[in-house]
Amino acid sequence: MSGHSSHGPGHETTDVTFNQGIWLIPLSMILLLTYVLVCLFGATSSLSREMARKQTMGAEVGHAQLTGLREHEDSTMHEYGWMDKDKGTVKIPIEHAMEMMAKEAAQTKAP
Repeated sequence: MSGHSSHGPGHETTDVTFNQGIWLIPLSMILLLTYVLVCLFGATSSLSREMARKQTMGAEVGHAQLTGLREHEDSTMHEYGWMDKDKGTVKIPIEHAMEMMAKEAAQTKAP
């Protein structure tokens, strides 16, 4: 006994014709297009959410840094203080410095 059945030739007796398999082409194209669109939409929405999150975080950090910078500039521009106490160098408000420079320039030009 060789284990073969005597109920047929042991192989397919018909082939798939072109007309029978033609529907696989548009179906596979539709499935591929659907897959690409789903992936593209998912990546785009995920990227948009990430960018919005980073912009929000950046704006919060940027606002805090900008506020700190403006406070430092205000104190530098509008307050008296020591630049170098050992050398006796002081800082004066910008308005006062401009007045002093204008008076000095007027005195040097006056005859």
